[in-house]
Amino acid sequence: MATDAMATAPTSLDGAVTVQSTTTTTTGASVMAASAGEPTVAVELTPARPRFSRFERFHKALVLPVVGLGVLLNGLGIAAGRDGSESRSIELVWLGIALIYLVAGGRLFNPRCDARDRLRDALALGVGLTLCRTVAEIRGFDQFDELLHIRTATDLMRSGVLFSHNPLLPASARYPGLELLTDAVAQLTGLSLTLSGAVVILFARMLTIWALFVLVERLSGSAYAAGVGVVVYCASPQYYLFNSQFSYQSLAIGLMFAVLALAVATRTPSPPPAPTRTAAPTKAAAPTKAAAPPESLAQETWTDATTTDATTVDESTADGTAPGGIPADEGPGDVTSAGRPKSVRPPTAVLVAPVLGLAALATSHHLTSWLAVGILALWALSVRRFSHDPARAGWATWLFLPGLGAMVLWSVWSGPMIGEYLAPIFEDAFGQLAGVVGGSNSSRKLFSGNGGPVTPQWERGAIILWSLLWLGAILPLLRWFPRWRHQASDRYMFRILFALGLSYPCILVGRVSPKTAEFTTRFSTFIFIGLALVVGMLGARFMSAHPAKRTTVVVTLAAMLPFLGGIVLGSPDWQRSTGPYLVSADARSVDRFALQAARWARGNLPAGSVLACDRVNGAVFAARGGVWVTSGLSGGTNVGPLYFGPHFGRYEQSILARNKVDYLVVDQRLAKSLPRIGVYVAPGEAEPGTRITHEALAKYDRVPGSVRVYDNGPIRIYSVVGLWRGKPSIATPTTATVQR
Repeated sequence: MATDAMATAPTSLDGAVTVQSTTTTTTGASVMAASAGEPTVAVELTPARPRFSRFERFHKALVLPVVGLGVLLNGLGIAAGRDGSESRSIELVWLGIALIYLVAGGRLFNPRCDARDRLRDALALGVGLTLCRTVAEIRGFDQFDELLHIRTATDLMRSGVLFSHNPLLPASARYPGLELLTDAVAQLTGLSLTLSGAVVILFARMLTIWALFVLVERLSGSAYAAGVGVVVYCASPQYYLFNSQFSYQSLAIGLMFAVLALAVATRTPSPPPAPTRTAAPTKAAAPTKAAAPPESLAQETWTDATTTDATTVDESTADGTAPGGIPADEGPGDVTSAGRPKSVRPPTAVLVAPVLGLAALATSHHLTSWLAVGILALWALSVRRFSHDPARAGWATWLFLPGLGAMVLWSVWSGPMIGEYLAPIFEDAFGQLAGVVGGSNSSRKLFSGNGGPVTPQWERGAIILWSLLWLGAILPLLRWFPRWRHQASDRYMFRILFALGLSYPCILVGRVSPKTAEFTTRFSTFIFIGLALVVGMLGARFMSAHPAKRTTVVVTLAAMLPFLGGIVLGSPDWQRSTGPYLVSADARSVDRFALQAARWARGNLPAGSVLACDRVNGAVFAARGGVWVTSGLSGGTNVGPLYFGPHFGRYEQSILARNKVDYLVVDQRLAKSLPRIGVYVAPGEAEPGTRITHEALAKYDRVPGSVRVYDNGPIRIYSVVGLWRGKPSIATPTTATVQR
């Protein structure tokens, strides 16, 4: 780490705050930019005093131990839920999350921390929340999406063959980046699949936090804004639960953030200034030391590629241009007759890391890679159109083109399968939204779930405050945008991410229907990149003007409820805690009965058998049993109607025949309640709100040709070949006993 002596000067996000003499440490973006000889923005909220107080040193020392305590409380809550105390489980989980936020988030709100400590505390916050999920899955991945990827990872580790077909999620096999990395960790370390997957996800989350910190620090010029940005991003609905799962998007998000951070923080040096583009004599540039800090955020240090000296250029004109009309954040250089820069190809060594990141991203997740390439495309076009720096134009172009090539080639190869997977999702989401707007469908009832209790009052308040906070933050951002876009170190990337953050109201509008709520909540992962940037800058501006300790305490406590509101919005209590079995509730529906039945199927059913299951048991049997489970994505049709209706008729027979079902898995507990996630098997199985009955599930004991071959109490497996083909099953009837 390099240190710079900062003299007393008015320094802030808008040049209005006094910074006292101290020593600051450059991190992340500053080191990367300095190593490339590029202009850097090293503005930092510095301590009011050169030494930390005793309390501040104590607070710093407490961060890691208290984060560990929060994780421990979360683990105790998970254990309490497995012992049957669901209410205590929820309380301990929330207590652990609150402790992690208060100690790590409180440090990030403190303006008296240096940049290096901010990065450490940001990692402590992000990784601490991730470990809270890791301890909940220490016995194995059991979330629905995780089970789908476990099937792909298991096939890869056992066969060593890529692109084996996954019956429930074919896209996972076509985008095997997560599974490849997990297999590599397992082979290098000898760890189990579960532990190897946990290591990979932990790495992905650390990469996400580090890259986000670097990205915001580089664009804003403030490590304080970067720290606040990390707090904002950790409050996004998807961060705590969904993006901490063993899922291909979890790894892809980290790769995307890393590519964007490298894009704005690593650039090749500009060529020497051309004689024809010198600044006006009235404002001649004065040479200074290369390490001297700028007097305001609107200043940057440009290093000549042929010398070791740097020239500080004053670019604080009202219209954002330097003397002579050169844009403030652009260096001089040759341009074409059309006014565009003659781009310079960057050195190959500089391109290696981001290009490898783009290649890994293209093979890890479809939508994330498309969005990353889209952002890079807008950035490259903007730089080439408006910038007069050929090095920057070349860097943007040569970074975008390999990403575009990798994305297009991989998407074309996976095209038909990805289209079949994504098309129904978009059709359902936009269809439900159109129905609500047109009045044919009723809107989604807020603060209530399917077959479960309504949201507690304090969680409702947290969600409302979370929503109002971000809406309230957008209004002043619109006012300061013209000033900030000139002060940002890369105004083009800043504009793109700012626009992304302004799309936040789409999250609220999307809550009107279940499918649009799922769609917009998942997209919030990317919307919060922009919110992290602009709200971080807004927080830095506020805290620069109010650096008192009491302000830090008040802001930390006031932001806690909205922070928790983001977690509440992303997942209900029953998903964050453990407890007794719940109907179609992802991990809460995976218990010893389901796992025992899946193991029996692996060892006793004939190879090539086709099973029909409900949603969660289908994932368990596919992942843990290694059997083929029919679904719409595997070329079958919806088998949901098999579980409704008290009688077996020709319609049910046609479903078995079209799917060529050999065995039917019937979980008697499906009749207990409505499904927590909205469906028992798959969308379209029955009219919304229709419950499965015990009589409907028992009909396969009465219909001739159906043979019960397995029974462990709650779960029964029937051979149904005789119902549509007329051949008996070759499996031996078994009644399993489970220790209760």
